[in-house]
Amino acid sequence: MVSRRCQSLHRKRWGQGSARLGKFASHVCAIVTLSREHAWQLLQDLLFYGESAETWVQDVWTQNEGLGESAAALIEITQRLWEQVPESQLRSLLRELAASHPDRIAELESASDWQAIAD
Repeated sequence: MVSRRCQSLHRKRWGQGSARLGKFASHVCAIVTLSREHAWQLLQDLLFYGESAETWVQDVWTQNEGLGESAAALIEITQRLWEQVPESQLRSLLRELAASHPDRIAELESASDWQAIAD
């Protein structure tokens, strides 16, 4: 569902006669109103090459239980910090990461989402 804010932005840009939002406009609005959860998923995708943080922790755990415990604590602390940062700063951080790691991001399934953030 497209937010009222996005509908308003769309009308300002494309005019009042454009009441229906197209697929592209919906996608753009989804990125503009990037949710904290989606931002977390993008960060995980970048850090763990398309795997979830939980999968990474399990992989580390199978190699070394002590390191697995540390990996789990690292993810828990990082996620708690992530939840405390204002969404505007999360978007800014993701833009910086997109600019710093374009080659790595280009290989990800989420590359189009990253590109939308960078634009």
